Amino acid sequence: MEKLQKKVVRYVGKAHYLEHTLPLFQKLHILKFQDIFELQTLKQMHLYFYNMIPQPICDLFVRNEEVHHYNTRQRSNPRVHKWNTALGKKSFVYMGTHLWSEVNAELQNVFDTKVFVKRYKKELLQKYY
Repeated sequence: MEKLQKKVVRYVGKAHYLEHTLPLFQKLHILKFQDIFELQTLKQMHLYFYNMIPQPICDLFVRNEEVHHYNTRQRSNPRVHKWNTALGKKSFVYMGTHLWSEVNAELQNVFDTKVFVKRYKKELLQKYY
């Protein structure tokens, strides 16, 4: 899929077929597939964090405050599950909690999902420079 995406970006950017694609992703403001996956996962985690998703999905996660009752900085965050298998580490529950724990607190505190997605996409695009 990544090769196909790169071919399409080269075509849209009217570039030579051997040209590096990173400058084209920057110029066109397009996210790579891995970054799209990360953005969509974090969008779902944001909806979970603010209780805007259906209960069955909320039940997949456990907050730190449900595990222990003392105050910590991360008490309202979802608990990061420990997985020993590669398949477990590719699950939505693991990836979502892991990625959410890496998002800065300022961005986590943005209530509006559209604003959150826009700001995180901007952060992802800045990695390309």
